[in-house]
Amino acid sequence: MFRYLNNDKIGNLLVFIASRCENLGLTKALKLLYIIDETAVKETGVPVTWLNYQAWQQGPVANEIYEEIISERRSHVHSAHEISIFDFIQANEICLTAKIDFNEDIFSDYEIRLFQKIIENYGHLSSGELILVLHKERSLWDKVIKENDLQKDFELFRGKSEHSIPLYSLNEGDIMKQMAFKTAFEALDFQEHWY
Repeated sequence: MFRYLNNDKIGNLLVFIASRCENLGLTKALKLLYIIDETAVKETGVPVTWLNYQAWQQGPVANEIYEEIISERRSHVHSAHEISIFDFIQANEICLTAKIDFNEDIFSDYEIRLFQKIIENYGHLSSGELILVLHKERSLWDKVIKENDLQKDFELFRGKSEHSIPLYSLNEGDIMKQMAFKTAFEALDFQEHWY
């Protein structure tokens, strides 16, 4: 969602993560992106990246980023899409690495502190450990899996589903955070239609 508008943020956030986590694999990068967005929504009502996360067997996944990286790995050719995270990172079969220096100017002070806190708290964990963190009972991922009986989907579709994880639902009952989400969404939606 809003990928065209947020590609620089997404790419630079991946640069931040890759420059602070040694041997950053795709799964770990995707889990850290999700944790950053989930935490931002819990704290402010608004995600950083506005990526759409789907409920997969191994946890929340930003499918658009996953597919972009996987297709590049398969073809070994950088796609010539108008927007790409490969202006920011490179991906080989093992890990993601930063291609450029992190540009902090496009983030708020809150966002920078959030990134630092998430890397400090979770950056040392393996992808398997992050999956366990996100699979905890009553997590948003857990609720989506149970409410939609996704175990059948996982069996049929090799661990994947198309069910989105509704980050906005984290703030049910908090009018201020719901208003923040709605206002930010409407502003981005307006920008997307005018650019």
